[in-house]
Amino acid sequence: MAIQVNAILSPRIITVPETDGDSITIQSLVNQVRAWEDDQINLSHAKLLSAGGKDVLGGGVLVGITATLENAKLKFAERTSPTICNVLGGNLVALDNNGDPMSPVEFSDNVSVIIAQSSSGIMVETGVSGLTSAESAKLADIDFTAQFLNSCMKNKKQIIKEGDTWYFVVKNETETGDILKKALKDKSGENVTDIQAGALAQEMTSSV
Repeated sequence: MAIQVNAILSPRIITVPETDGDSITIQSLVNQVRAWEDDQINLSHAKLLSAGGKDVLGGGVLVGITATLENAKLKFAERTSPTICNVLGGNLVALDNNGDPMSPVEFSDNVSVIIAQSSSGIMVETGVSGLTSAESAKLADIDFTAQFLNSCMKNKKQIIKEGDTWYFVVKNETETGDILKKALKDKSGENVTDIQAGALAQEMTSSV
Protein backbone atom coordinates (compact mmCIF):
# COMPACT_ATOMS: atom_id res chain seq x y z
CA MET A 1 0.00 0.00 0.00
CA ALA A 2 1.30 3.47 -0.88
CA ILE A 3 2.01 6.19 1.65
CA GLN A 4 -0.92 8.26 2.87
CA VAL A 5 -0.66 12.07 3.01
CA ASN A 6 -2.65 14.48 5.13
CA ALA A 7 -1.96 17.73 3.29
CA ILE A 8 -4.41 19.78 5.37
CA LEU A 9 -2.40 19.74 8.60
CA SER A 10 0.65 21.91 9.20
CA PRO A 11 3.10 20.31 9.22
CA ARG A 12 1.70 17.83 6.73
CA ILE A 13 1.81 14.16 7.72
CA ILE A 14 3.16 11.38 5.50
CA THR A 15 2.05 8.03 6.93
CA VAL A 16 3.63 4.66 6.22
CA PRO A 17 0.83 2.08 6.57
CA GLU A 18 1.36 -0.85 8.93
CA THR A 19 0.88 -3.20 5.97
CA ASP A 20 4.12 -1.81 4.48
CA GLY A 21 6.14 -3.26 7.35
CA ASP A 22 8.45 -1.70 9.92
CA SER A 23 10.89 0.11 7.64
CA ILE A 24 11.14 2.41 4.64
CA THR A 25 14.15 3.49 2.61
CA ILE A 26 14.78 7.10 1.70
CA GLN A 27 14.63 6.17 -2.00
CA SER A 28 11.24 4.50 -1.55
CA LEU A 29 9.97 7.51 0.38
CA VAL A 30 11.13 9.88 -2.36
CA ASN A 31 9.59 7.72 -5.10
CA GLN A 32 6.23 7.44 -3.33
CA VAL A 33 6.09 11.14 -2.49
CA ARG A 34 6.87 12.05 -6.10
CA ALA A 35 4.09 9.73 -7.29
CA TRP A 36 1.67 11.41 -4.86
CA GLU A 37 2.73 14.89 -5.98
CA ASP A 38 2.30 13.95 -9.66
CA ASP A 39 -1.28 12.79 -9.13
CA GLN A 40 -3.66 15.23 -10.82
CA ILE A 41 -5.67 15.87 -7.63
CA ASN A 42 -2.53 16.85 -5.69
CA LEU A 43 -0.96 19.29 -8.16
CA SER A 44 -2.19 22.31 -6.21
CA HIS A 45 -0.20 21.36 -3.11
CA ALA A 46 3.31 22.63 -2.43
CA LYS A 47 5.97 19.95 -2.76
CA LEU A 48 6.46 17.68 0.22
CA LEU A 49 10.18 17.15 -0.03
CA SER A 50 13.39 17.90 -1.85
CA ALA A 51 16.12 15.33 -2.31
CA GLY A 52 19.78 15.38 -3.19
CA GLY A 53 22.73 13.05 -3.42
CA LYS A 54 23.59 10.02 -5.54
CA ASP A 55 26.52 11.93 -7.02
CA VAL A 56 28.89 9.46 -8.65
CA LEU A 57 32.20 9.05 -6.82
CA GLY A 58 33.50 6.37 -9.18
CA GLY A 59 33.76 2.60 -9.05
CA GLY A 60 30.04 2.23 -8.56
CA VAL A 61 30.09 4.28 -5.34
CA LEU A 62 27.58 7.13 -4.98
CA VAL A 63 26.91 9.78 -2.34
CA GLY A 64 23.97 8.78 -0.16
CA ILE A 65 20.53 10.36 -0.48
CA THR A 66 19.36 13.17 1.77
CA ALA A 67 15.64 13.92 1.78
CA THR A 68 14.39 17.19 3.28
CA LEU A 69 10.72 17.20 4.25
CA GLU A 70 9.20 20.62 3.64
CA ASN A 71 6.59 21.50 6.28
CA ALA A 72 5.96 17.76 6.56
CA LYS A 73 6.74 14.88 8.92
CA LEU A 74 7.02 11.13 8.45
CA LYS A 75 4.78 8.90 10.56
CA PHE A 76 4.58 5.14 10.91
CA ALA A 77 1.02 4.01 11.55
CA GLU A 78 0.31 3.28 15.21
CA ARG A 79 0.78 -0.27 16.49
CA THR A 80 -1.03 -2.33 19.09
CA SER A 81 2.27 -3.30 20.77
CA PRO A 82 5.69 -1.59 21.06
CA THR A 83 7.44 -1.63 17.68
CA ILE A 84 10.72 -0.24 16.39
CA CYS A 85 10.49 1.16 12.85
CA ASN A 86 13.48 2.12 10.71
CA VAL A 87 14.26 4.75 8.10
CA LEU A 88 17.13 3.39 6.02
CA GLY A 89 19.34 4.21 3.07
CA GLY A 90 20.17 7.87 3.61
CA ASN A 91 19.45 10.95 5.68
CA LEU A 92 16.08 12.42 6.59
CA VAL A 93 15.65 15.97 7.86
CA ALA A 94 12.70 18.36 8.01
CA LEU A 95 11.96 22.08 7.88
CA ASP A 96 8.84 23.74 9.27
CA ASN A 97 6.65 26.27 7.49
CA ASN A 98 9.18 29.02 8.30
CA GLY A 99 12.14 27.06 7.02
CA ASP A 100 13.46 26.23 10.49
CA PRO A 101 14.71 22.72 11.36
CA MET A 102 12.30 20.40 13.17
CA SER A 103 12.04 16.70 13.93
CA PRO A 104 11.23 14.75 10.76
CA VAL A 105 9.20 12.16 12.68
CA GLU A 106 5.61 12.46 13.91
CA PHE A 107 4.66 10.59 17.08
CA SER A 108 2.41 7.55 16.87
CA ASP A 109 1.30 5.13 19.58
CA ASN A 110 3.63 2.20 20.35
CA VAL A 111 6.16 3.23 17.69
CA SER A 112 9.82 4.17 18.12
CA VAL A 113 11.62 5.31 14.98
CA ILE A 114 15.30 4.84 14.21
CA ILE A 115 16.75 7.03 11.46
CA ALA A 116 20.18 5.84 10.31
CA GLN A 117 21.54 9.35 9.78
CA SER A 118 24.98 9.70 8.25
CA SER A 119 26.89 12.86 7.36
CA SER A 120 29.03 10.92 4.88
CA GLY A 121 26.74 8.15 3.74
CA ILE A 122 27.50 6.29 0.52
CA MET A 123 25.68 3.89 -1.74
CA VAL A 124 27.25 0.98 -3.59
CA GLU A 125 25.77 -0.15 -6.90
CA THR A 126 25.50 -3.90 -7.30
CA GLY A 127 27.37 -5.19 -10.32
CA VAL A 128 29.18 -1.90 -10.99
CA SER A 129 31.29 -2.09 -7.85
CA GLY A 130 31.87 -5.82 -8.12
CA LEU A 131 29.63 -6.62 -5.15
CA THR A 132 26.80 -9.10 -5.33
CA SER A 133 23.33 -8.15 -4.05
CA ALA A 134 23.99 -10.12 -0.86
CA GLU A 135 27.37 -8.43 -0.31
CA SER A 136 25.89 -4.98 -0.93
CA ALA A 137 23.05 -5.68 1.55
CA LYS A 138 25.56 -6.94 4.13
CA LEU A 139 27.67 -3.78 3.73
CA ALA A 140 24.61 -1.58 4.24
CA ASP A 141 23.62 -3.61 7.31
CA ILE A 142 27.09 -3.18 8.84
CA ASP A 143 26.93 0.58 8.23
CA PHE A 144 23.49 0.79 9.86
CA THR A 145 24.64 -1.25 12.89
CA ALA A 146 27.69 0.98 13.38
CA GLN A 147 25.58 4.14 13.23
CA PHE A 148 23.03 2.68 15.65
CA LEU A 149 25.71 1.73 18.19
CA ASN A 150 27.28 5.18 17.87
CA SER A 151 23.90 6.79 18.60
CA CYS A 152 23.43 4.53 21.63
CA MET A 153 26.75 5.71 23.03
CA LYS A 154 26.34 9.47 22.51
CA ASN A 155 22.58 10.07 22.84
CA LYS A 156 20.66 10.81 26.04
CA LYS A 157 19.79 7.75 28.12
CA GLN A 158 17.05 7.31 30.70
CA ILE A 159 15.62 4.73 33.06
CA ILE A 160 11.84 5.12 33.21
CA LYS A 161 8.93 3.24 34.73
CA GLU A 162 5.80 2.40 32.76
CA GLY A 163 3.13 0.55 34.66
CA ASP A 164 4.96 -1.97 36.82
CA THR A 165 8.04 -2.30 34.61
CA TRP A 166 11.28 -0.30 34.42
CA TYR A 167 12.82 0.42 31.00
CA PHE A 168 16.25 1.50 29.76
CA VAL A 169 15.68 4.09 27.03
CA VAL A 170 18.03 5.72 24.51
CA LYS A 171 16.60 8.88 22.91
CA ASN A 172 17.08 9.98 19.30
CA GLU A 173 19.29 12.98 18.51
CA THR A 174 16.47 15.51 18.89
CA GLU A 175 15.11 13.76 22.01
CA THR A 176 11.67 13.56 20.38
CA GLY A 177 11.56 9.75 20.27
CA ASP A 178 13.31 6.55 21.30
CA ILE A 179 15.83 4.54 19.28
CA LEU A 180 15.99 1.85 21.95
CA LYS A 181 13.58 0.82 24.69
CA LYS A 182 14.43 -2.29 26.68
CA ALA A 183 12.70 -3.70 29.74
CA LEU A 184 15.11 -4.21 32.63
CA LYS A 185 15.43 -7.86 33.68
CA ASP A 186 16.62 -9.39 36.90
CA LYS A 187 19.03 -12.32 37.04
CA SER A 188 16.18 -14.79 36.67
CA GLY A 189 15.00 -13.11 33.48
CA GLU A 190 11.91 -11.51 35.01
CA ASN A 191 10.99 -7.85 34.46
CA VAL A 192 12.32 -5.54 37.16
CA THR A 193 9.31 -4.00 38.90
CA ASP A 194 11.05 -2.30 41.81
CA ILE A 195 14.45 -0.61 41.96
CA GLN A 196 15.72 -0.11 45.47
CA ALA A 197 18.59 2.12 46.48
CA GLY A 198 21.92 0.42 45.82
CA ALA A 199 20.39 -2.33 43.70
CA LEU A 200 20.34 -0.52 40.34
CA ALA A 201 23.92 -1.34 39.32
CA GLN A 202 23.40 -5.04 40.06
CA GLU A 203 20.17 -5.14 38.06
CA MET A 204 21.71 -3.28 35.12
CA THR A 205 24.53 -5.82 34.76
CA SER A 206 21.99 -8.50 33.90
CA SER A 207 19.61 -6.29 31.92
CA VAL A 208 21.35 -4.40 29.12
